[in-house]
Amino acid sequence: MRRSTCEQNGMKAHMSVYHAINIPDGSPDHEMPRRNQIRYPKESYDGDAPLPQTITTCKNLHHPRGQRGFTIREVACLLGFPIDDQFAGNYRDRKTQIGNAVPPPISEAILRQCIKAMMETDGLPPSGTSILLCIYLSPL
Repeated sequence: MRRSTCEQNGMKAHMSVYHAINIPDGSPDHEMPRRNQIRYPKESYDGDAPLPQTITTCKNLHHPRGQRGFTIREVACLLGFPIDDQFAGNYRDRKTQIGNAVPPPISEAILRQCIKAMMETDGLPPSGTSILLCIYLSPL
């Protein structure tokens, strides 16, 4: 089996669209608004590959089969939000919250680097990094 470039460089393999949007029925924000079904079908694409474009807006994003748009939960999962994160407000408000957020995996990577830099500056061993991450990343 051919390994991805990420795997060859010691990083995690990419996540496919289908893997990211494998969401259990009944999950919050996974309902399909009626207006999400208009202007379809669109061109389908390979759902076993990474998303074919960067998510900057939900405008031209659609499900790999091309028959509908993504639900709020699917967009959140594509951006790396945990399945149990909840968003408040109407459909547009929830879409805006997700679109304006820094994706959690990016936030965590930035936090890791900030903690590492602060610990190096203070002359502390890197072993304490995981303890600080647990404190910062634990739910309030």
